[in-house]
Amino acid sequence: MRHLENRLREVEFWLKSRLTYSFPVFKIQKAKPDKWRAELDAAGRARLGELDDRYDLSAWPTVCSPAEFVGNCCFLDILDRVFGDRQLPRSGLDVGSRSFWYAPALRSFHAGPWTGVEVDAHQRYLTGSTRKGYAQYMASPWEDVHYQTGCLTEINQPFGLITWFLPYVVAEPMEASGLPNRFFDPPKLLRHALSLLGSGASLFIINQGEEEACIQEGLFKKLGVTYRALGEVDSVFSVYRKKRFGFLVHENENATLKERWRSEHKHVGTS
Repeated sequence: MRHLENRLREVEFWLKSRLTYSFPVFKIQKAKPDKWRAELDAAGRARLGELDDRYDLSAWPTVCSPAEFVGNCCFLDILDRVFGDRQLPRSGLDVGSRSFWYAPALRSFHAGPWTGVEVDAHQRYLTGSTRKGYAQYMASPWEDVHYQTGCLTEINQPFGLITWFLPYVVAEPMEASGLPNRFFDPPKLLRHALSLLGSGASLFIINQGEEEACIQEGLFKKLGVTYRALGEVDSVFSVYRKKRFGFLVHENENATLKERWRSEHKHVGTS
């Protein structure tokens, strides 16, 4: 039965990869930040004021719905508190970007080139637009924000900051999304993501729920990765029901491990 289900997902994925045209994105309602600000409590208004002073949010209302504006504030709040004033190398990569609706938060936080990568980029919504079409709309205010169709393993250049929100560390959510089983390989994907960390770069992962966070931590230990468990990551703007947990991996704490992986890769390639 599971084999048949996977075959059906393969057929669906094959069809999506060929029916790539996306209808234009149209939003009935755009965000009205001043109206939303007035509805916040004192703590929310104070935190929004801090973010507004530190980052440029001016382009957000041109692409964000009201809910997306709140969600982007949540992501920006978390990124700001995790990294603080730390100076990051310029280029950023977001893994598993889906519709990239949070691109405004990433670009405001780290004002450099960003690439979002999504293997299921041609998933289609009821409106007729695809994830890729939606992502390009969300990234449209910034010329240096791009969306790439394909698997993470197809990317090979280094990045200064890599974000990965809700990676598939158990198979069931991935299967429910419609992806074939061949895309489920958490150790391989994590190892490749770590190989893309440039000098002084960081990988920031958020997992949903304690079970997935424990599995994520087990993957780090299995690969011998030095990491920092941040515990629950939350925001005054959060609307999520399930708790979310964060992890940080710094390149300079794993340089020896990366060098060993390179050596192993060369050895396999010449054997």
